[in-house]
Amino acid sequence: MKTHAICAPADDGSGEVILPLALKQVTSYLSVYKPAEEEWESHEQPRIELTSEHLLWDPATTYYQEQEERMVEIRGDVVRDDAGTTMVVNSLTSETPSADFTHDYNFGSVLESKVRVSSVGSGPGRVESSQKKAVDASTLSRRWMIPYERANKTVKLTTQRGIRHVSRGNITRRFPTNDRMLRYPRLPHTVFTDTLLAGEKSSRGNSCSQMFGTSYGFTRAYGMRTKGQAHEALSVFLKNEGVPPVMVMDGSKEQTLGPFSKKLKEACCHQSQIEPHSPWMNACESQIREAKRGSSRKMLARGSPKCLWDYSIELECLIRSSTAHDLYDLDGQIPHSKLFGEPADISAISEFAWYDWVMFYDSPDHTFPESKFELGRWLGPVRDVGSALTFHILKSNGEVIPRSTVRHLYQSEKTDAVMQQRMKDFVANIDEKLGVAAVESDFPSDALTPVYDY
Repeated sequence: MKTHAICAPADDGSGEVILPLALKQVTSYLSVYKPAEEEWESHEQPRIELTSEHLLWDPATTYYQEQEERMVEIRGDVVRDDAGTTMVVNSLTSETPSADFTHDYNFGSVLESKVRVSSVGSGPGRVESSQKKAVDASTLSRRWMIPYERANKTVKLTTQRGIRHVSRGNITRRFPTNDRMLRYPRLPHTVFTDTLLAGEKSSRGNSCSQMFGTSYGFTRAYGMRTKGQAHEALSVFLKNEGVPPVMVMDGSKEQTLGPFSKKLKEACCHQSQIEPHSPWMNACESQIREAKRGSSRKMLARGSPKCLWDYSIELECLIRSSTAHDLYDLDGQIPHSKLFGEPADISAISEFAWYDWVMFYDSPDHTFPESKFELGRWLGPVRDVGSALTFHILKSNGEVIPRSTVRHLYQSEKTDAVMQQRMKDFVANIDEKLGVAAVESDFPSDALTPVYDY
């Protein structure tokens, strides 16, 4: 079967994938079909990378031609040395980081001096994340013009994650632009991740949420339409929060294969899996449980529709990350301060409560005597829109918009008959557009705050 097939290792390391070829006259072909979007995102089928994003070879190179010419004589026989012993190395690629080495890191040069090499190839330049130090103390001492002792201590106390590799030949292509390992901030503690699955699609079309958390209560949530978008949530987390030294997850394909795993490697973050059927090893499980309880508690108390669960979960994660918990690991701090080493600013999440009645500046097109302020509901802060104090506001037609000019209702407005009627009309419109207020039966039992007997 392998004599007429494409063979490649499986992406999960489980073995070899064999793609049998067929013949049409003298042409070999592979019968294929286009998978559905859900089948592609589920990672149910093995994947083979046929074209690498970072090629390590030049399609226009003449090295293979030169290799063939040096290996054989004019009659086509393999070249032999004077002793009659064949010693041929088919090809050799040597890559040297941009630093001086005094020992045999430069393996290519040492090998060339010991054996007969038919050709020496060089790949294009590239940038990679690595824990090794490309520039040693002696090189740094010479380049920075500082004493060797100071340079040696500097190398030990610093990192060199962005190592540029340049081959001995000329650079034929541009360096890749990935710099996650340098551009993103670094976090000092391990982060756990898991996927929260919802029983109902949210108003934004989300059916699940990717959760990131630490063992001591720091949590973030990012809504997703499908589990296959987990890698996009990871990109947002790495950019906004930072790159942890280790990220722990279960064995789901969305988190261990494909873009998710690739982005972790590019960011120089070690990927660790828990043992199968051992959810207690993933600290994110407890963070999901507490976030669901806090979210459901607020939604039930304020009478908000259950399809707004993704807004509520995101807000609850921000609140938990800035709350002083009675946890030994926190040592008297809050989760945000322990992770980032600085006090947390709660301005954006403390001025209003979940689903508060608010007045917001809607449109400058209103004409006198109409008010430019409209009635709405507060759903939490907005990420990456406007100023730091921009919020999600629910309008009476069910639309959610970002607004920064928002205020509480005045006491006189709360008791005003006209305003009370506007509130009733608002609730009726929301019930029609998004559904009625959530009740306890809408949530699973483990998502409800337990009630204990005295």
